Amino acid sequence: MKNNIEILAPAGDIDSFKCAINNGANAIYLGMSKFNARAKSQSFNEENIKEYVDLAHLFSVKVYLTINTLIKDEEISDFLKLVEAGIKANIDAFIIQDFGMAKLLKECFPNIVLHGSTQMGIHNYYGAKLCQDIGFKRIVLSRETTLDDIKEIKEKTNLEIEYFVQGALCVAFSGNCYFSSILHQNSGNRGRCLQLCRLQYKAEINNKFKEENYLLSPSDLCLIKNLKKLIECGVTSFKIEGRMKRPAYVAQCVKSYNLALENIDKNFNINKEISKLYKVFNRGNFNEKAYLNFDEQINEKIVNKIINKTNQNHKGIFIGKGKIINQKNKFKDLNKYEITTSHNLKTNDGIKLFFNEKEIASFGVGSIKQIKNNTYEVLTKSEIERKYFDKQFDVNLTLDKEFEDKLTKFDRKIKIKCQIQANIEKNLKITLIYNDFKYTEISDYICPKSQKIETTKEEIITQISKTNDTFFEIKDFDLQLENVFIPKSVLNNLRRNALENFKEIIIKNNSQNNVRIDYEKIKNYETLLTENFNKTNNFNIIITDKIIQEKIDKNYIIIYSPKVYNLENINTFFIESKKTNKDNSYGLNLPIILNFKDKKILCNIIDNIEKDLYLYVNNYYGLYFSNNFKIITSPMLNVLNNFSINHLKENGATYISYSIELNKENIKNKDAFIYSYGYFPLMTFCHCPYITLKENEYTNCQKCLYEPNLKYKLNNSTYSIERYKLFNCYFELLNDKCINILSLHTNPKIIDIRHSDENTNINKIDGLTSNYTGLFYQDIK
Repeated sequence: MKNNIEILAPAGDIDSFKCAINNGANAIYLGMSKFNARAKSQSFNEENIKEYVDLAHLFSVKVYLTINTLIKDEEISDFLKLVEAGIKANIDAFIIQDFGMAKLLKECFPNIVLHGSTQMGIHNYYGAKLCQDIGFKRIVLSRETTLDDIKEIKEKTNLEIEYFVQGALCVAFSGNCYFSSILHQNSGNRGRCLQLCRLQYKAEINNKFKEENYLLSPSDLCLIKNLKKLIECGVTSFKIEGRMKRPAYVAQCVKSYNLALENIDKNFNINKEISKLYKVFNRGNFNEKAYLNFDEQINEKIVNKIINKTNQNHKGIFIGKGKIINQKNKFKDLNKYEITTSHNLKTNDGIKLFFNEKEIASFGVGSIKQIKNNTYEVLTKSEIERKYFDKQFDVNLTLDKEFEDKLTKFDRKIKIKCQIQANIEKNLKITLIYNDFKYTEISDYICPKSQKIETTKEEIITQISKTNDTFFEIKDFDLQLENVFIPKSVLNNLRRNALENFKEIIIKNNSQNNVRIDYEKIKNYETLLTENFNKTNNFNIIITDKIIQEKIDKNYIIIYSPKVYNLENINTFFIESKKTNKDNSYGLNLPIILNFKDKKILCNIIDNIEKDLYLYVNNYYGLYFSNNFKIITSPMLNVLNNFSINHLKENGATYISYSIELNKENIKNKDAFIYSYGYFPLMTFCHCPYITLKENEYTNCQKCLYEPNLKYKLNNSTYSIERYKLFNCYFELLNDKCINILSLHTNPKIIDIRHSDENTNINKIDGLTSNYTGLFYQDIK
């Protein structure tokens, strides 16, 4: 089953890179110093990237470069230079999010291999087909993609399918989150996510306090038990998350998933591997199903067990019990703990202490003494609160230093066969063989017939076997040896030259990306734009979830955003709104997520509504309907540059909206909409927050726990959570302040009154005030 299935490992640093190779990864993804979604990962750059790509290719491991951030117009030149450096280093494929840059790269680097980043939010056939049409070879599906959707994508496209199987989940749909941007001007879409989802939030329903906990912090993913299902549906690459995690995590994940694939149809102890995965990183119980059977799991708790309320960091594994002996040892200003465990506790191990599942201390083991069997005294500066002095607490191991040292040791060798010909009065020859690779090195040394000292087979094997400073190991020798004499220095030179040349042959053979660099187009890339960006659009947009009863200006396009998607609902809205505003244009807001069974509901609606409507699309799948409808792309498609505008229009969009992460200086297209008023959704999520809060009351979704007015609070900010429903329920967490920049720019406006006051007067909305001016006048990093 392992044939043609790829294990794709993360590499945030050089040690992790080597661990991935050493433990059998088929491919590695990494970022360089710019334009990757892990901006803090800085180990690889334009100067050293080729060295590491060569090392991977030596072991037949592919390397994919993440260039998966959004690109501003003024950054494009540097972006193209970085991609050019990657191509010269023989990168095998480029993982990209920016829609416009995908088109530009295809123009400047013909035959470049592009993989659509998970941040594109591709999760159904409609979005996948678009990616295939514009030249992607592979899509990295969103983690919310169901098995039914994966199967349909595989059946109807020729795309390679990559899917996350291990590691951290984003609580926001496909990482499409604006929390860090709005609060701290650090864009997750540009690699600077501050992980605000990992903080504690207070929950209120109808102004009544429910609980305070890690309400937006998901458990880590572990789909190792579901690999066969994924393969049967069409997944060919299993992706491990974790470019910011320790090398040992990378090593163990690759090792465990390799073993699982090799034994997929055998009686294999998969739980043993899962326990090792827990050891290197876990936030509590793994989520072993996530969204795979989302549509079918609607009556199960598992789909709503995305959130781990009690823990948001590495928890480690339980190893025993402990208690404090004394606080502040009078001699060394240290605290003494007594730990009872069967684990062989050692210096440099990592420990966390828990009481009633709450973390109360964390420390590395320094001074340690075994006082009796399975009992240790540990001295540390780490303190616990006085209320725990007389308590017994749980001891978890977060770092097993000896275990991780073994995991991270690089000892992989390429095992080769060696043939040596040493014939009288002939040039000394060595031939190296590895799989389909074969190389012969011919020495200048002509073997003389021995007069006194004859070189033996054992002496030749001894010298040629000295490969310790290389990545090769020679075990299998075939010698044609006559009565000759060969100095050791000649054998050593022969070995060194042959191995170095053999290495270059293997690397070169595994580095054939065949990408041509069009320097003329790179130099003059702006001429590739065909769109006129100076014209002005005279329409504004109103997004509403209520019937418009007041008379408004006819230059507004009225977009209906239903809370429940059904045909009767939608037709009623258009009929009633047109009684007052028959001269306006109308449209329907398409949800950002459209899973398999949702699609049936939405397609029925689209097939039965008027064809002169606009569709306001929040995900690339919406472009699929451009043959029959006029398309407006929303800020959720994250347009930051003119190439994205150009490319979206080439693929069916009528009008484009800029991302909310663009500031005034970057707004160059007068035709593009700007989100100018409203409570913008910071994230959309699939799990049910009501089940998170009321899990003890939950039986199944037939007994719905929904109540209006759910809010999460962080410090002095209050974030409302709103639900909308197709077959499945989805939830939006809204910005706590109303954006109002209506008077601060001249572009056509998006006025979002879905969550505003019931009595909002649209005709006077320009005069509304707000203490929040939005992001267009801030520098988003």
